[in-house]
Amino acid sequence: IGLNMDYSLKGSLTIFSAFNYSNLDFTGTYFCAVCDFAFPPSAEEIEFRFIEIPIGVRYYFFPSKIRLFSEFGLNNIFQLNSLS
Repeated sequence: IGLNMDYSLKGSLTIFSAFNYSNLDFTGTYFCAVCDFAFPPSAEEIEFRFIEIPIGVRYYFFPSKIRLFSEFGLNNIFQLNSLS
């Protein structure tokens, strides 16, 4: 779920940003050389939730045709829960 924003600066150049929430739940197995000696590893449910806030600049090579572009920027990701 999120919100994406583009702002046209000059002709083929735009600045973009977004605010996205992601929920990546999966089943995984932890491996520990010391811990697994006593008990075999078992699958565990892992909940991974984060907020992503990218910001960058996009240059469109053919603005009136196919819309091919090159992009440069930063992507900030903030974890909302611990993966214990």
